[in-house]
Amino acid sequence: MLLTLLTGATLAWANPLLEVPLDDEVYELLDRLQVEGVVQPSGEMYPLSRGEVVRLLGEALEGNVSPSEREEISAYLRRYHHEACKLGKPRRYFLEKVGPDFLFYLDPQVGLSVRLRDGRAFPERGTGFLISVLSDIGGSLGKMGFMSHIEWYLMTGRPFGDLFPDETRVSYRREKGDPIDADNFGRTEAYMVFPLPHGSLLLGRGRLRWGPGRHGALLLSGGTSPWDMLRLRFGYRGLGFEAFTAVLRGEDSKGVRRPKYLSGHRLEARFGRFQFGVSETVVYGDRFEPSYLNPFSVYLITEQQASRSIPPEAEGGEMGSGDNVLAGVDAGAFFKNFKLYCEILVDDYRPTYSPKHWRNKYGLLGGFHWADPLGLRDSDLRVEYAFVNQYCYTHERAINRYKHLSRPIGHPMGSDADDLRTEFEKRFGPGRGISLYYERLRKGEGSIDGEHGPGDPDRWEFLSGTEEVRRILGVRAFWREVGERGAELEVRYLRIRNFEHFEGRRSSGLEVLLSLERRL
Repeated sequence: MLLTLLTGATLAWANPLLEVPLDDEVYELLDRLQVEGVVQPSGEMYPLSRGEVVRLLGEALEGNVSPSEREEISAYLRRYHHEACKLGKPRRYFLEKVGPDFLFYLDPQVGLSVRLRDGRAFPERGTGFLISVLSDIGGSLGKMGFMSHIEWYLMTGRPFGDLFPDETRVSYRREKGDPIDADNFGRTEAYMVFPLPHGSLLLGRGRLRWGPGRHGALLLSGGTSPWDMLRLRFGYRGLGFEAFTAVLRGEDSKGVRRPKYLSGHRLEARFGRFQFGVSETVVYGDRFEPSYLNPFSVYLITEQQASRSIPPEAEGGEMGSGDNVLAGVDAGAFFKNFKLYCEILVDDYRPTYSPKHWRNKYGLLGGFHWADPLGLRDSDLRVEYAFVNQYCYTHERAINRYKHLSRPIGHPMGSDADDLRTEFEKRFGPGRGISLYYERLRKGEGSIDGEHGPGDPDRWEFLSGTEEVRRILGVRAFWREVGERGAELEVRYLRIRNFEHFEGRRSSGLEVLLSLERRL
């Protein structure tokens, strides 16, 4: 009954196609509810729409959940004001206008964080302060939904350069009479979304994540700056399909900005407690290629002809090197309180060559999520491992490397690396808990920008050269009233062996982060 009310409220009051941002904490709750078997698996294409999130949370409320989970689910539902009205728990936005066929709202949030870094493991040490203003400006006009998620940051104290490597930055350096140095950053995700039979069409700027990895996915991780894109999404009876074309920012080997694009499509199927997905992406530069706009073409076949349109005068065009096609498959199996998943990425494959030949480029990812391990209520244990070999994500033509600006489109660790992460989280009530984690990140000397030169070995090397090994031990305590206010304290200890790939060089560091947030 409650699920019917929520679904009706979504359709009657709000636009269900507006999306929940990728970094929203509600995804952690949904993961847990699916592992517990309270709700059915929803696939691995993110972000989810508000309508889908409300449907899943409403389904969970009708299931067997703990008192803490029930209270947290209700709190998340109250974030969606117009859905909550049907529950008799209305929430008002900071600014709101409603008409018969119109909705407009402003939903701002402010935050303050203090970050302390000490030790040679960090390139910049000291104390930095970050003031943030995050605003959602959204609504609907008829059946069309629109959203602008604006993030504005002011960093003072120590301006840590690694926190916002690709975002718009304006620096204010102290002059006579100025009290502080400061850096200003901005980022926006904005789009229009239109309903289609069993799906939607999105036009605008945003990010995508595909696959079961939670600490990074091999094909699309959503860890870059947002990109402008056109996206189709469909779903029907356990089947899901998504296709998009996006404009990236890239450059050639001389640092000259060049046109760069990314197209991709994904098909996934869900059978009870099992789900399976197959995906394909292609990066192409120096021209726009209409062939990749076809959402149902096979890039591996299409690329052979499409790459002939590369201008001969383009860097590497005379070499006949084509576009950069990547493919992946992933699967997830759900048992009682347990999820097991894996993903395989193939960047390039030559079946007549040895698996160790440098032209065979691939990545592997696997892990599990155990809810209530050993009967410990309201807790989660996650373990995830990922490996990307030496030349995966690279390309002979610099413009076709698998990155957007400076960050990888796939797994954030990049090429020639592996990562093992274990995390245990215990919640003591709705929105309150503590998390302990350990991570070991090993990085070879290769990178996305590294090319295979004429004199390099024909066989790729597992973590090439002198591998740098980072071990991170962290603890995070959090408290939040969902949709209202929150506080988080995180402490990380970092130890590095073979620092900066120098054999025997060691370093360590300590980072403390305190964050406060308040919804207006």
